[in-house]
Amino acid sequence: MKDVTNVGAILGNPKRAEEIVAYYQSRLDRLAKGTAGIGEDQKPRTLLLEYSDRGGEVAVQVPAKSWIQTIEVETAGGAPVWLENAEPTDGWTVVNFEQIAVWNPDKIFVIVWYTLDPAQVISMLKADAKWGTLKAVQDDQIYAFPQDIFGWDSAEPRWILGMQWLATRIYPDRFADLNMTEELYSFFGEMYGMDKAVVDAGIMPKAKLDVH
Repeated sequence: MKDVTNVGAILGNPKRAEEIVAYYQSRLDRLAKGTAGIGEDQKPRTLLLEYSDRGGEVAVQVPAKSWIQTIEVETAGGAPVWLENAEPTDGWTVVNFEQIAVWNPDKIFVIVWYTLDPAQVISMLKADAKWGTLKAVQDDQIYAFPQDIFGWDSAEPRWILGMQWLATRIYPDRFADLNMTEELYSFFGEMYGMDKAVVDAGIMPKAKLDVH
């Protein structure tokens, strides 16, 4: 918020900066209201991980405590299981299945490396006998993290979409009125001035919102 305000001042357009800040703040307020009153012991045990095959080698990693991906989970009301006993780092930490099995989360969200097909990765994990022992997989609570041209987990403007989407999957009852398709149109409309026809042509064909 501070960065946007400063850029608005530098570019001589503080009014637009205020509009952008208000957009994000309204969404954050909605998340805070929807998760109000939930005790720490009531929050679903949530695992967010990145699945990649860079260099031809498959790796499953979890983000550092201070990274946007962890903040997204916490703001959406999840309890990040990897913070329980993971080594503190300032980046991604590779974890093996044995550690994931110990965590045995209620919900799993998979950030799929951009060269891979999210649907194929989720199907492969579901079909894996080891992953099939996990509570989240048995309860059909394993999802690919949304993306369009860019992922919604990144430290770029789409992070607010990622937080909102997570909330609808962590607490579907509390956020039953949050329609992510409408939010997508609103985001690109209010942030980039794109009308529905432009979003339908350029964004929607690439959008993957509910792969599980």
